[in-house]
Amino acid sequence: MTQANRTRPITLGVLAPYLGGVYFGDLMTGMHRNAIAAGVRLLSIRTGRRELISIPLAHDLVDGWIIVLDCISQEQLDRIRASGKPVIAVGHDFGYPEIGSVQSDNQAAISESVDFLVARGHRDIACIGVFSQLDQVQRLRGFQASLTRHNIALRPACEIGTDHFGFAGGRSGAKRLLATGQPFTAVVAFTDPIAFGLMEYLKEKGLRIPQDVAIIGYDNSALTRTAVPQLATVDQNLATQTKWVIETLCRQIATGERGGLHRVANTFLPRASCGLEPGSTGSDTAIDSSEAIPFDFDTHTTEIGVGYEVTKDLISVDFIKVLERMWVLAPYLEWACIGEWNDFSTQNSTDRLRILDVLDLKDSESQSLVNREVTITDFPPLEFLPDAEPFAQRFITVVPIIFAHKWTVLAVTGFNRSNADLLRYATLMHYIDLLGLAMERSVLDEEARRREARQQEVEREILQINQQLEERVRLRTFSLEQSNAELTEMNAKLSHAQEQLVQSEKLASIGQLAAGVAHEINNPIGYIFSNFGTLQGYLDSVFTVLDAYQEAEPFISAALMSGKLKTLRDEVELDFLKDDIPALMSECKEGITRVRKIVQDLKDFSRADALQEWQWTNLHQGIDSTLNIINNEIKYKADVIKQYGQIPDVKCLSSQINQVVMNLVVNASHAFTQERGTITLRTGMEAEQVWIEVADNGCGIAQKNLSRIFDPFFTTKPVGKGTGLGLSISYGIIQRHRGQITVDSEVGRGTTFRIVLPVDHVDEPEQNPS
Repeated sequence: MTQANRTRPITLGVLAPYLGGVYFGDLMTGMHRNAIAAGVRLLSIRTGRRELISIPLAHDLVDGWIIVLDCISQEQLDRIRASGKPVIAVGHDFGYPEIGSVQSDNQAAISESVDFLVARGHRDIACIGVFSQLDQVQRLRGFQASLTRHNIALRPACEIGTDHFGFAGGRSGAKRLLATGQPFTAVVAFTDPIAFGLMEYLKEKGLRIPQDVAIIGYDNSALTRTAVPQLATVDQNLATQTKWVIETLCRQIATGERGGLHRVANTFLPRASCGLEPGSTGSDTAIDSSEAIPFDFDTHTTEIGVGYEVTKDLISVDFIKVLERMWVLAPYLEWACIGEWNDFSTQNSTDRLRILDVLDLKDSESQSLVNREVTITDFPPLEFLPDAEPFAQRFITVVPIIFAHKWTVLAVTGFNRSNADLLRYATLMHYIDLLGLAMERSVLDEEARRREARQQEVEREILQINQQLEERVRLRTFSLEQSNAELTEMNAKLSHAQEQLVQSEKLASIGQLAAGVAHEINNPIGYIFSNFGTLQGYLDSVFTVLDAYQEAEPFISAALMSGKLKTLRDEVELDFLKDDIPALMSECKEGITRVRKIVQDLKDFSRADALQEWQWTNLHQGIDSTLNIINNEIKYKADVIKQYGQIPDVKCLSSQINQVVMNLVVNASHAFTQERGTITLRTGMEAEQVWIEVADNGCGIAQKNLSRIFDPFFTTKPVGKGTGLGLSISYGIIQRHRGQITVDSEVGRGTTFRIVLPVDHVDEPEQNPS
């Protein structure tokens, strides 16, 4: 759309992190001067540190955008690009061809300053800057290129990065530079405030400027000429930059053109801080004599008084007084509007902003907009501005402040009718920032009061709850003491019942083995009786021979009797009897010994655990004893293989461990139905623990039953063939020994039970039944 087809004059929007102070104040002053010359209006929005409202503020009021540095998020930039409105960036390149850019020739100006230092004999030169910003990175590259051109080695340790553009960044950078221990005779600071902080810190450390260290800044702020010594700096020629920006943006709005890059030469201004001799003249284009403004003492005194009153009320955090003080700004401002909007990310967000207050500094009775809602893209509501003043000379400033997921937005308007008004603009922006700060502190103060009231209420509630809890705790403690006494008694009874259950399982197991044990005992008894019958016959024959010898004793000299006795001795094989009788007697003794062993093992196995004590036990002997008892149960079903390792004695209840082994071996023998199988017993030691494995190659255990085999009364055997307590009791015994029992089984391949026991068991403390 051309200017002729427009229904309203052009409004240019400016997005900048700050609107006053060094660089930004000078930049905005130049913007306003050139906007007035072009006959357009400027609407400036302070973004702070990228905390701009997510919905574009004032978007529908602006015909084109000026973005200073990298001050908005990618999301905000995408919204602006999507509108199709022309955009020009100042001091930054966003990388989009449709976005124009004006940039200082940072590298050339820094190179010129370094050339000046090298020409005066400096070789150990350092630099300090904010290396997260594009313009500062460009200055760093120019610094490095100049040193390289002079064959001076780069020293990364002397390239000091800081996170602050201002005075504090200079002090912290100076401290870090001194801490490196590297020599330096000159420092190039990438902003004037950084240079001021650097100079102060070095002076505190006893260094002289420029005798010991030469200093150069950047931006040519007004304070550079009042510093002692005067600060050498670089002038960015902001007047040239701002003129190109305003003229180019107006042309793009009219013609539809987009993009473009304009690089502005910067000027190095040598002064006393870098060694320029007193009385020497340097190139100082920052002072334009044609625009010099006579000093007005009365006006200056009035502005100081206004600033004093505003600042005093800010210190007292009296927001109402601060708003009242805005009337003293009436000669410079005409209108102010305050709005509130929920953050777009909150659940109750809206695209409409509610106006909290309006101050018409020309008409104090105008309050028609209060509590009205407007679309945030149409804020501030410029249609309600007084129209008595020229359009182009009016400036509009918006300062958004976020707190507790809510935005408070302050908009003010004023006029620039002369150069004096333009130079006051930076001061006005300073006061507006202070007003925004007062609003934020007022909200914080109110929030703190609400939180304090809520905290007092919560403390009262907590006190009441504590009193109630104390009474409940007292009653609960009494109840728990009674319950504890009952549980102690119940635990004693349960322990006794558990011992009885274990003993009952033993008796049940012994009952199942009774027939086998009886058969096992009958075998040795049978051949004892058989041998004793044979022995009886042998003895009868011996007695017969002896009787014959006795009868023949009187006639022993007779030849006939002698022959008869000889014949009889041959018939009974007296010599064989002499050899066979000792063997028979040995077999009888062995059988009797075996019977005694079986009976003793059975007696030991059936003995009540309550009568046993923890003692050091040879597990191999216990396993052998158990196998001896159940030999008849397994010898017709499986072969037993022993693979014993080297293990020490273990402190345990030996009869209980024997019972576990018996249960596992008997269960393993039941895993064989048709074919004869193999049962393998292994032992070994790991760390301070011994282990026992009972493995079979039988039918295995189904996966669905593995998680239940240790449950009491669970059995897969037919009714009457098992109690379902063997493995459950075995599990309890191993737990009591502070050990573990695990199983690994596969259907059709077999089952392996593994027992792990500590070598030295710590006795459990005896429970007091009372």
